[in-house]
Amino acid sequence: MNALQRIRRARIARDIAELDLQRALIQAAQDGVRQVDMAAAAQMAQPSVSTRLAHASRVPQATKGFSGADPYEIAQRYHLGYISEEQLLNELSRWEYLPEPEPEHILDDGGPNPPGTWDDVVRAHRHKLISDEQYNKLLELDDEA
Repeated sequence: MNALQRIRRARIARDIAELDLQRALIQAAQDGVRQVDMAAAAQMAQPSVSTRLAHASRVPQATKGFSGADPYEIAQRYHLGYISEEQLLNELSRWEYLPEPEPEHILDDGGPNPPGTWDDVVRAHRHKLISDEQYNKLLELDDEA
C-alpha cells in the first residue's frame, strides 16, 4: 500500500470511527448512561458529549439487518475489512434501493443522490471501495431480481 492509499484508508477509517462513536453515544444516552460517564469512556469533555448528543438527529442509524445506514457505508466497512465480501454482496443485493430522483428534482449543486439509491454503489465503485468484479456481480444479481 502506497502513501496515498494509506491516507485514503485512514480518512475512511476516521469517518467510520466517528460515526461509530456518535452511534455509541446515542445508544448510551438512550440506555440512561450519564454524560459524565460517557465523556470519561470517550476521553472527551462532558460538554463535547452534550454537543454531540444535541446533534444526534443528524446521525444516520444503521438499517436493521445491515451493517450500515446506506450502501456506501456498507462498502466503506467492507473496504476497511470490517465485513466480509460475502456479507458485502449479501447486504448490497438485499438493499431496497430508493428510486433515483427525477431530473427536475436533482439538486442544483449537482451533488450525489440521497443515500440509499443505486448511486451509493456507483460511488463506492468509482471510489474503489468495491472492485469491478464485485460491482458487476451486484449488477448481475440486480438483473436476476
